Amino acid sequence: MATPLPYSIHSITDAVASIDQGEDPWFAFGCFLHDWWRYAVNRRQDLISTPPAPTTTAEGKRWAAFFCRSRGGTLFQNFLSLSCMDT
Repeated sequence: MATPLPYSIHSITDAVASIDQGEDPWFAFGCFLHDWWRYAVNRRQDLISTPPAPTTTAEGKRWAAFFCRSRGGTLFQNFLSLSCMDT
């Protein structure tokens, strides 16, 4: 079991929800990347296990598409065993 972190990790689900609510996309993406590369390395599967919820804004939809494609594509495959298509 992974050691608890002193804060909540920033998953792709959280990042897209933040963007959809008006957060700067690069800030939300940066929070996710900080956890991916440094703070939640042992919990990477948790960061990407849940796909983003449907969004209501055009910006949210663009970033949700990016994260969803990355989730099943090569961006994360180098680090985790994920299939390219969700079942």
